[in-house]
Amino acid sequence: MTSPLMAHQRDVVEFTKQHHKVIVSHGMRLGKTRSAITFIVEELTVPALIICPASLRWVWADQIQQWAPNNTRVQVLETGKDMFRGGFHFYVCSYEYITKATKIPVSAFEALIVDEAHYLKTVDSKRTSRIWKLIDKIPYLMLLSGTIMPNRPAEIFVPLRMFGAVHMDFLTYAEYYCDGHPSDWGYDARGSSNMDELHQILKPFMHHRT
Repeated sequence: MTSPLMAHQRDVVEFTKQHHKVIVSHGMRLGKTRSAITFIVEELTVPALIICPASLRWVWADQIQQWAPNNTRVQVLETGKDMFRGGFHFYVCSYEYITKATKIPVSAFEALIVDEAHYLKTVDSKRTSRIWKLIDKIPYLMLLSGTIMPNRPAEIFVPLRMFGAVHMDFLTYAEYYCDGHPSDWGYDARGSSNMDELHQILKPFMHHRT
């Protein structure tokens, strides 16, 4: 018998249902994966696309088989020769795959899950650019990470830009929210400033738990 979700996992499901595009910033072993799988199973009727580091593709497949109904079908795309095939409920691929893929059936997906979302470090990287293009066409988005923290504003810039929550360039953002300033080693954006304002911006997007 499958154990029920813990309260914070149920909160993630409800938070995603309400806000559609979210950052799930939970610490290790708090069940981010199960929360995401449960949201897909309970709330959606069409397939979901999961993007994760290559080393986690089969971990995701195993977790789906553990937490989703027995008839759930999963396709794991491993190489550039693998094509999306119909009839599956979950499609799992790596960042490298999604960056190089030429044919992605975007209209087939109702949800996009991006695991280890701190891999999206810069706005102009290939992986960020490719995933950004998918976001506008897929109704639900879950960015999962155990390291994106609300008290480190530099780490949240890319998701906030992707969600349309901020429209400034990074230097402007860093100066205002990261106490950004020139240093002897280059530009230092490791700090924080105007955090009350940033937390208000994050409220509709981030579900945080340590």
